[in-house]
Amino acid sequence: MVLVPSPLPPEGRRFVRILSPSVGKPIRFVSLSTVVTGVLTHFVNGRTQPCLPQACPFCPPVIGYPQRWKGYLFGRDVEGHVAALLELPADTCRTHVQLRDQSINLAGASILAERIGPAPNSTVRATVRLDAVTRVRPAQEPDILRHLSRIWGIADIDERASIDPEVDA
Repeated sequence: MVLVPSPLPPEGRRFVRILSPSVGKPIRFVSLSTVVTGVLTHFVNGRTQPCLPQACPFCPPVIGYPQRWKGYLFGRDVEGHVAALLELPADTCRTHVQLRDQSINLAGASILAERIGPAPNSTVRATVRLDAVTRVRPAQEPDILRHLSRIWGIADIDERASIDPEVDA
């Protein structure tokens, strides 16, 4: 058997992970995003699925799963030292001014996200420290929607993106 050199593929096969705190396992995260990017989703069979622009298979009248707004930040998992997306529920973004106010730059912010109840879907508290890390300025804003589209196996979810955590969730 002879190994044949092959060119580097144009796209890697690795995905960034989506992190969400679980009971007793807080997430320490450093944001590279400047603001929270919101996406309308459905919770189907134990997984978050995107609400697609036209003909969503999870919206009424097809099935009728309720829509949920989820906020995402791109950054680095401090524990695992890897690039990741931090998923935050609407209530967390509503109650934390640093996550809600679009004029606050979150790039370089240190975030501790943890569940504050015993249930797997209990409230997520986020402690945001804007002064904890030297301000990080990525060359360009991380494309969160591109990462989510790749993870969820869809072409484009731009049309349903909302950066307003006041959307009814």
